Amino acid sequence: MLNFSSHLNIPEEILSRGNKHRERYRASEHDIDFNGVVRPSILLRYMQETNFLQHVNNPPTLAELREKRGRAFILSRLTMKMYKPLHSQDEIDVDAWLAPIKSTSLDRYDQIFRGDELIAEMASFWALVDVRSKKLVRPEVEDMGFGFSDPLELEVKRLRIPRGLEMEPVGRYHVGWSLIDVNRHMNNTYYPDMFLDFMPKGSLDGRTVTEMTIAYDREAPYGEDLIIRRASNGSLMNTASQSDSAVPTETVFFTAEREDGNVCTEASFTIGKL
Repeated sequence: MLNFSSHLNIPEEILSRGNKHRERYRASEHDIDFNGVVRPSILLRYMQETNFLQHVNNPPTLAELREKRGRAFILSRLTMKMYKPLHSQDEIDVDAWLAPIKSTSLDRYDQIFRGDELIAEMASFWALVDVRSKKLVRPEVEDMGFGFSDPLELEVKRLRIPRGLEMEPVGRYHVGWSLIDVNRHMNNTYYPDMFLDFMPKGSLDGRTVTEMTIAYDREAPYGEDLIIRRASNGSLMNTASQSDSAVPTETVFFTAEREDGNVCTEASFTIGKL
C-alpha cells in the first residue's frame, strides 16, 4: 500500500491539521424505528455528515472541489457494523478519517461512540471522478486539505448473493424529490430505509440490523421507478414473542433494478436480536 502523504507530497501544514475529524450529535425522536432504536440510515447520515464537515473545516470543501476542480467523490461500497442500539436523545461522538491511498480508491472509516462505548463503525470505498468525463481520476494534493490515518480492521465486504437463493420481486420504489441530492439522483443515505421498507411486516419486531453491506453500482435518477427484489437465508418469521435465545440471526439480500434493466444497488442486512 502506498503512503498517501509521500505519494501526493502533501505539505506539512496540511498534514498538521489532523488526521481524524470529530463531531457531536444528539439522536432525535424522529430518528428511531418502532423498537425505539435509531435506524441504520440515520447512523449512515451521521457518518456522512461528519465526512462532509471534515472537508468544510479543512478546505477545499466538496463544493469547491466540484466548482474549481471539476471533481467529485462517489461512494462505491460500504460495510457497517452496529454493536449497540442507539436511542432518542443519546449524545454521540462521530470520528471520520481517510486511510492511505490504493490506486484511485479512497478508503474512508467512521466510528460512532456514546461516551467510551463503541456503537457502530463503517468502512467504505470511494473514488474521485471527473464530473464532465465521468472518468476516475487519481487524487492530487489540491484535492485534499487534511492528513490521513491508519485503517480499521473492519473490511468492506464483497456482496455475493448465495447460489440457490431466488431474488423475488417485492415491489417498486419511486425516486422522488425528497430523496435526491444536488446531482439529481437518490442520495446514498436513503438506501437502507428503502430496502428495509420491503421487509415483511413483523420481521423486525424485537430485532434490529447488526450489519449491512451496500454496493452502489449505478445511480438511481430522479423520477425512476426501481424494482426491488429480495431473498433471505432464513424464515423472516415474526420472532418478537420468542425468548431471546431463540431469536435467529439471518441475512436478507436486496437488489434495486432500474427501468432499463440494470441493477443500480445491491445490499445485504444481517438481522439479529435487540
